[in-house]
Amino acid sequence: MNTHMIAPRARIIALSMMLGIMIANVQVANSAYPRQDDSQMDIPNERSTHLQSEARLRGPIEAMLIERDNHKVEHDKSALLMPEKLKQKATIPHGENLNAVELQPPLDQEIQIGEARHHKKWNKVLSRAKTQLIALDDCVANKNACLNKNYQSWANIIETAQNLPPNSQLGYVNAAINARARYRTDIHNYGTRDYWASPVETMSGWADCEDYAIAKYFTLRALGFDPAMLRLVVLKKYSNGVEHAVLRVGHNRDAQYLDNLSDKLRAPADMKAYRAIYSVNERAKWAHIPAQTQNKISVIGIQMKQHGKFGRSRPTRISRAPS
Repeated sequence: MNTHMIAPRARIIALSMMLGIMIANVQVANSAYPRQDDSQMDIPNERSTHLQSEARLRGPIEAMLIERDNHKVEHDKSALLMPEKLKQKATIPHGENLNAVELQPPLDQEIQIGEARHHKKWNKVLSRAKTQLIALDDCVANKNACLNKNYQSWANIIETAQNLPPNSQLGYVNAAINARARYRTDIHNYGTRDYWASPVETMSGWADCEDYAIAKYFTLRALGFDPAMLRLVVLKKYSNGVEHAVLRVGHNRDAQYLDNLSDKLRAPADMKAYRAIYSVNERAKWAHIPAQTQNKISVIGIQMKQHGKFGRSRPTRISRAPS
């Protein structure tokens, strides 16, 4: 064998072995110290900062979008189920029943405009009724002390009602006085267009709407009802403008109405055919502003104030008492 060929081969083998050893050392070094990618490096740069911010925000934003979409779906479902009338109403307080809100009539605003004495006809009735109540007490205590049959009829109603619980007294008084008198206009009964009769006069057997209400008012007073809970209310019917009068017991949505047109007690929802004009009791007189016109009046008042049109004004006069 040629010795000159052996030397180059030995050098090649030696170089190959050295190269293999170097590659092995590099692999060991890489396994001992793994390289970090950009998102794991501690040294910040613009791209890595953006990626980190986007990763942090993606969770809350996605949650907000999901919540919004769910709320929109629920809102759309509730809108489909909501009655048409309620869609036109203002927002309903949380937790209220939709049907209950729809059935409840709006409440009138009541503004005190004077004392009871400022209503002349009512003031005359008050004066006569106080005297009659004293005579009624004597009649109830002793039937022989009754001044006439009218007092005796009134005393009989009082005696029967005294044996009933307060809740039943209202219904009984309403029906008993309705049965005691028949309807007749003032012009036929007293020869005048408008006359407010005392309770004893109503016990004679004839009355119109405010006479029934007056008799019921003072019958309940004789039974011990607080005058603050009682109101004689003058109404006007929306359809034809005919005036009417009833006795209201209680306030707001708990009120009950004693009406000569019905022997049953009426709730506020039963009186939607009428608008209240004014009311009185022994202490004061109130004007009533229907709920559906309160917003209109407020807007008009604001406009007048803005244009400086507020000045001295005369109080509105009620045309006539109910017939």
